[in-house]
Amino acid sequence: MASHHSRVSICTDRAAEQLGLKRAADHDEQGAVLNQGGEGDAELLHGATSYLSMLHDTERNAAYAAGLRDAPSSTQLVLDLGAGTGLLAALACKALPCCKAVACEVYASCAEVAQAVLQANGLQDRIEVVNKVASDLEVGAGADLPEKADLCVFELFDSQL
Repeated sequence: MASHHSRVSICTDRAAEQLGLKRAADHDEQGAVLNQGGEGDAELLHGATSYLSMLHDTERNAAYAAGLRDAPSSTQLVLDLGAGTGLLAALACKALPCCKAVACEVYASCAEVAQAVLQANGLQDRIEVVNKVASDLEVGAGADLPEKADLCVFELFDSQL
């Protein structure tokens, strides 16, 4: 069966410029291609189009960045739940130069975009993208998180985390 595609801007030039980040170069002007071929994919498309308003919300993004700059300097590990493009994990690592982050994203297409955005910003060694439901994350040596996170960031729009 042929898959249908919709173009959805995931990390636009405007959002990236506002936050001092780079848009992933291997995605066209409109962003990533998301498959629209099943029930879950239809939800993903809806969620991704809603995500645009978050990326372009200057006040929201500035507030997250300011909050992360005020986080304790002892923060070593940040967990970004429902990471989308990895924006909050990237802002955390930018604000806290000694921390690492785990960006948990359930949708594979979004997780791939996050990986590309993080690579474009030189953060691939500090942020690990985990493609799974947050409730399935495991903690411990060799697991998704090496230890419990010091700080958890998220933007909760639904119960798919």
